[in-house]
Amino acid sequence: MSAAKVNFPSQATSISNREEARQLQKDFFLRMGSSQELRLVFDHLDGVTFFMKDLMGRFVALGEGPRRRFDHGTEESNLGRTDHDLYPIHIADRIRDDDRVVIESNAPMLNIVELLVNPGNKAVEWYVTNKFPVHDSNGAVIGVMGTVQLYEGGRRKLLEGTRLDDVVEFIRDNPAGSYTVEDLARMAAMSERQLERRFREILGMTPREFITQNRMKLACDSLAHTAKPIVDVALECGFSEQSAFATQFRRAIGISPLKYRQRYLMEAQGRKLDSND
Repeated sequence: MSAAKVNFPSQATSISNREEARQLQKDFFLRMGSSQELRLVFDHLDGVTFFMKDLMGRFVALGEGPRRRFDHGTEESNLGRTDHDLYPIHIADRIRDDDRVVIESNAPMLNIVELLVNPGNKAVEWYVTNKFPVHDSNGAVIGVMGTVQLYEGGRRKLLEGTRLDDVVEFIRDNPAGSYTVEDLARMAAMSERQLERRFREILGMTPREFITQNRMKLACDSLAHTAKPIVDVALECGFSEQSAFATQFRRAIGISPLKYRQRYLMEAQGRKLDSND
């Protein structure tokens, strides 16, 4: 398509009246030929990925970022699919529950910190998710849209000025430590109750839940990339008994530690064979 001739003024003219400015915004969006153009921006924001789903949880848009990061293929191949097609059932159920809250409350959910499993390579990473209701021209909610980015990319903004940054980094650096919530509260110069409340407000979970989730990430990394016996992985992650570790792992990841290792190795071998074709 050839470039159209545009009457482009050499000097921009601003609008100081706020009511006129709001009308300008409304008129401009009405004139846009396609909302798809806005999605191009999300595909080029470093580290930020975009998605949109209808009320049934079916994808109607999936940015290039999540497809590439999670090995989801083309957008066309994912239209109409749901999170249950992409993630273990316990993770998909949690995502769907959050979608329901956004849709039924007609309000956004911001800074959701969560562990997501890459369906392609089974790697587990921390992510920060923001979700917003999508409305039709009459204002009725017709779906949910949002952004996802790696926790490291959003950590500074998420924790800035909260006194939790040092605590979170300590937990991440010491997954097998024997510290208590009281120790963490002392580190943050808060009471235990204040620390619990701040964790829930900012990270959406308690300090104990964050500790457990962090241990699960370490366990996934160790199971996938080392040949350590599972009992040693359990000890490395702060569990004195393998049975307790297996129970927590299944609850967090959806399968047993042994199954996780077997699936990861099998799929890693499959990817290696594909790359040699």
